Amino acid sequence: MTPWTRFECPCCHEPIQYSPADKVFQSITEEELKTGRGCIIVIECPHCPETMIINRETGQATRFSSADISTLGSIIFIWDMTFTEKGKEEVQRLNKLGDYIRASNPRKAAELFRKALRIRKHDPYALYNLGVCQHELGDLAGAEKNYRQALIYNPNIPQVWNNLGCLLAQQYRLDEGNEIFDRGIAVDANNPKFYLGKGNIAAMRGDFAGARRFMNLALQLDPHYQLAHQALKQIDMVEKINSKGKRKDKMV
Repeated sequence: MTPWTRFECPCCHEPIQYSPADKVFQSITEEELKTGRGCIIVIECPHCPETMIINRETGQATRFSSADISTLGSIIFIWDMTFTEKGKEEVQRLNKLGDYIRASNPRKAAELFRKALRIRKHDPYALYNLGVCQHELGDLAGAEKNYRQALIYNPNIPQVWNNLGCLLAQQYRLDEGNEIFDRGIAVDANNPKFYLGKGNIAAMRGDFAGARRFMNLALQLDPHYQLAHQALKQIDMVEKINSKGKRKDKMV
């Protein structure tokens, strides 16, 4: 039987030094003595959101899915979710505190998010929050890197897709931004921010009909969405200015 040792997370590939808590170790020992075979241990990675199974017979860690319970049938699963509890709680506390002060002091908030990432290296919310601070402080390269890292470890956070799309549009990387908003829609089709983003990109390209269509889609989802109302007013203003310019050209 492979002793408790260092394993590698199958998602983030970070090494993990795992030792079960006393109560868990007692359960494992009892089951192994009773059945005469090793148990499969289910834990969370301390560095990222991955849930994995550790097979002591092979010494390997693999991704866990609910299908494993049915397909592996007679195998005994021991769940040890306490392994990362303290670290996760501290990271959540730092994320909440940083989010609370971010608007007034983004530099101080960024320090808190970096502290969280020293505890849990690939925490998607700490990565996202740090990216927001960097975005607000003008470090667009750093923000993009952390938004993309956050999506690797949790691709189902709508606000990360939205912020990344806005950042790319801000840099006039319109095709990339449009693709990111489309991927955001695949995650949350009822989020009006993605349609606003696509509408803004259409307007930046001079496609005001397309922009208007996306703004109206955003307002169908949220009739009180002020940013979409403001965007439509801006489109009306630009089109009026353009039409006046065309009439002057004709007069000349």
